[in-house]
Amino acid sequence: MGAIGSSYEIKEDDDPKACLALRYQDLSRSYTHIVTRASKTERAYKVAREGFKRVWNDVNACLREERVEGGENATTEINTTVKGIKINNKIACNSSSRPKNALKKTRKKSKVSKKNLSTPEV
Repeated sequence: MGAIGSSYEIKEDDDPKACLALRYQDLSRSYTHIVTRASKTERAYKVAREGFKRVWNDVNACLREERVEGGENATTEINTTVKGIKINNKIACNSSSRPKNALKKTRKKSKVSKKNLSTPEV
């Protein structure tokens, strides 16, 4: 695998959310390549960790500068939360079996054993 190239190109009339998604996809792909290669040896891992720390600090400094330049109430961030996704926190962690969906629960309740169907002979 060679050097990591960027496939992200910004245009003036692009939708801000579409630009965000493209940047995210490009960075994710690039960092996945780095992580995959860096995890092969301890030395490469340490180099990647130090690099990530530097990048983290640089990105945070950049974002702080943009907020300061834009004023106190500047909102440069776009809401990226997805509406409509429900998170089910009711799953028991100590359960040894996987949770059943509603269809399986209703099928189990409606099954009648063959013993109950047979009629006793008189």
